[in-house]
Amino acid sequence: VKVWALVEVVLLVAIVAIRYGRSAAWRWAAGCATALAVVVGPFALLAPGSMLHDVVGAQLHRPRPRGAFLDAIVMRVGAFEPIAGLGGRWPEALVVGVIALVAGGLLVALVRLVRRFRTPPHRWPEPVWWLVIGAAHVAALAVAPSHYLHYDAFVTVPLALVLGTGAGWGARRIVGRAAGIGLSAVLAAVLVTLASTLPALSPGAGVSATVLDREAHGCVWVREVQFLIVADLSRRQIERGCPGQPDLFGMTIATYSEPDPAAALAALDRDLAQQLALSDVAFLQAHDPRQDLGPVARRYLARHFVAGPTTGSVQIWRRTDPVGALG
Repeated sequence: VKVWALVEVVLLVAIVAIRYGRSAAWRWAAGCATALAVVVGPFALLAPGSMLHDVVGAQLHRPRPRGAFLDAIVMRVGAFEPIAGLGGRWPEALVVGVIALVAGGLLVALVRLVRRFRTPPHRWPEPVWWLVIGAAHVAALAVAPSHYLHYDAFVTVPLALVLGTGAGWGARRIVGRAAGIGLSAVLAAVLVTLASTLPALSPGAGVSATVLDREAHGCVWVREVQFLIVADLSRRQIERGCPGQPDLFGMTIATYSEPDPAAALAALDRDLAQQLALSDVAFLQAHDPRQDLGPVARRYLARHFVAGPTTGSVQIWRRTDPVGALG
């Protein structure tokens, strides 16, 4: 559950109430509640405590990144892989400038739309509400304790609606309604084509499966399960009974909702070190190999492994001594 997504749900209920009345808003809210019950109802009935703890509690207790609020914003905007893949990350000053320009542009567009129509909220045109939804989502992402690139996909719908409306309006003013529709379609096709040429955003972007397969021997410990999938090693690892974890970040944030988070985090740290002790090779994130590893696991990695080649977003670490239990 992405808790910040509830901001949009509440906002949509408010928009329906403003535009169509309270009865319509109640019906819309009832529909949302029914859909939610269908999805989470079976889990809540079978294991209510675990469902609330794992699905809701763990999300509410996500740890915040280190540094000040502005540092977190800079990190999130600067982490876009299409930019990193085209020659490094943006300088912080440029990131702050882009944030200011985008925020200012959205604010100006919203104010101009409202002032132009000068109508009560229940008669505002749909593009205004799309801008409101998009702005609310961006604000929710900005204050969220953690961030992954796919979270930004939620902004795609209101952004596409606003940009499409603006492109159509501009094209009609320039070349007329009929030709404007055709021009908008051509521009959309060009944008989609350009976007498809950007580097992939997945953790396995730019990774050579051949290199991973050549380096893999014995049991392979991975920071991201996708690395096993890219190298087609999952079945081999399962058949060998190799240790591993399905979602290190998820397991880490889950410890923060435990009654004793420090003890749970220490236990997870020791479990990860034990998994490394029984592994021959480790596939780690190239930009931060020790990400989400605790002090015990980090010490074991430093003493018994050495960094090897890097392929795409994966750095290969090779064991320097025989495999053995942690002790």
